[in-house]
Amino acid sequence: GLDIELAEFTVAMPESLAAGSYDINLTNIGEFAHELVIVRADGYASLSVESNGAVIEDDIAAEDFILRIDRIDGGASTTGSVTLEPGNYVFFCNIAFGPNSHAGAGQTLDVTVTE
Repeated sequence: GLDIELAEFTVAMPESLAAGSYDINLTNIGEFAHELVIVRADGYASLSVESNGAVIEDDIAAEDFILRIDRIDGGASTTGSVTLEPGNYVFFCNIAFGPNSHAGAGQTLDVTVTE
């Protein structure tokens, strides 16, 4: 399995993975609710974002939108599954409120998936 921890404002997991299918064990070790979004992209810096740093999901091509695990409360865990082809991905929380967003606060991780 792939263990991923979310907190204010981080995504803690390996930055390099081998291509393949993964069962995700997602744990929110923070106090705030967080979600996990995975998109294929060259990095967070390459994505279209709002002024608050939230990713503009409508600008992501459908084939590049890989997975969303809906928000989980602080201290909670959930699971999901994903198949990752070789390439570059961004794992992030896209919760936003007013002038703030979790992605804008740094809750993003650029991940490389290798053959």
